[in-house]
Amino acid sequence: MGVFGFCVTFIIVWWIAFFTTLPFGIRGAGETGEEVARGNDPGAPSNPKLKTKALVASGIALPIVIAIWAAVQFHLLGAVLNIGETP
Repeated sequence: MGVFGFCVTFIIVWWIAFFTTLPFGIRGAGETGEEVARGNDPGAPSNPKLKTKALVASGIALPIVIAIWAAVQFHLLGAVLNIGETP
């Protein structure tokens, strides 16, 4: 796996991790007691903490992508699945 493959894999895994972390810790404006402006949904997050969730997604994605890279680089999947050449 080259640099391009590593980056593409990281982006895909990062987005999956990011969408997984989005619902954690969300409290709507209606739940926090804030006044909901007319036309706004009372369930909309009052503070979504997107920067924190992006960092958490990066922390989740990086070890997963490194494990995938190692499995591809060292032919670990071929040895487990009995396919292709094994070292």
